[in-house]
Amino acid sequence: MKKQIVMIVYNEIDYDGRVQRAAIALSKLFNITVISIDSGRNYHHHAFSTKTIKLPDIKSFKWIRLFLFWLKVTPSIIRLKPHLCYAHDYFVSLPGLIWSYLTQSKYIYDAHELIIPEKGKKQSKRELFFYLLEKRTLKYTNLIIAANEERSCLMKEHYTLKYAPLVIRNIPLKPEQSFEKIINKYQHLKRKKLEEIWIAYQGDMNYERGIKKFLTAMQHVDQRFRLILIGGGPDIHLIKTYVIENQLHNKVEILGKIPRDHLHSVLSTCDIGIVTYPFNDLNNIYCASNKIFEYAQAGLSVLATCQPPLRSIIEKYKFGVLLGCNKEKKISIQSILDALQKLSNKNNFEKNIQQFLYDHQWNYEARKLINIVSAQ
Repeated sequence: MKKQIVMIVYNEIDYDGRVQRAAIALSKLFNITVISIDSGRNYHHHAFSTKTIKLPDIKSFKWIRLFLFWLKVTPSIIRLKPHLCYAHDYFVSLPGLIWSYLTQSKYIYDAHELIIPEKGKKQSKRELFFYLLEKRTLKYTNLIIAANEERSCLMKEHYTLKYAPLVIRNIPLKPEQSFEKIINKYQHLKRKKLEEIWIAYQGDMNYERGIKKFLTAMQHVDQRFRLILIGGGPDIHLIKTYVIENQLHNKVEILGKIPRDHLHSVLSTCDIGIVTYPFNDLNNIYCASNKIFEYAQAGLSVLATCQPPLRSIIEKYKFGVLLGCNKEKKISIQSILDALQKLSNKNNFEKNIQQFLYDHQWNYEARKLINIVSAQ
């Protein structure tokens, strides 16, 4: 009989690719139950079981939602009596340890984000709270997982860990979907002219990511270019207002959030993918982006900011252009325009993209995860 693993994530499982990948990989040897926030979309997967927690829509008191989630999750975990309790991200770091104690199970903590404090930078109360939870948790954890080598090394040094966290990179599963069936749901995503050049940005709609500069750049490109924005976030309404005020409706398409199983097909209609992060904290500087893999799988060249993990990929495989590699990390509108012209023919990068994908496959990460979790 397979042993039971309970995965807990304070997120909607529908959109959390990292949790989905881990659950699918481990389902080969374990019974997996994923407990997450209820999205109302009735998500399910044949490889693992799901249990969703309904939470009130409390925008002004987000802490209450989090505490309610902790409380509502607890009875389910106790009933399941898992062999392993697998907590995803800092929202459930310390509760995960408590759940493992209550069920006498081994504890795995997957650090989706890097939340250690930066020298000389004061933490907010929120940042300090979650940092202290993570700090108190790690020495009692059976296995710690990080999303790239840089984060693993920083965590080992900062927390004085005996062993560096296991690195499981954010490489998406190879999509298995019918392009025609899915893309028919997006009839407006059809090129009017073959020479059009479509640019995709998918992720957090947050001005801190530098999206506004790309919107500004769209005012200066010719009519061949079109920017497709995929995702939701705090500044989505500001972005919509900016598009209207600057009459960019013919150059910018705002799709909003779409199901993950539609993403590859939608990206495949595009030519260039944007990966942009600020340089304002360690988590963003040492980003562990899955976007660069998703773009490559869809055949897109990449326009990326110059964080070390992104820079090492682009400089080695040469299927994109980097922005902000100067000392000041400044990105000018002209540098974006020059990059778009250089990347406008994605066929020039096809060979390099295929080599990158060959060298970076989820199967390698999945095998590593299965082997070490099986040993717990």
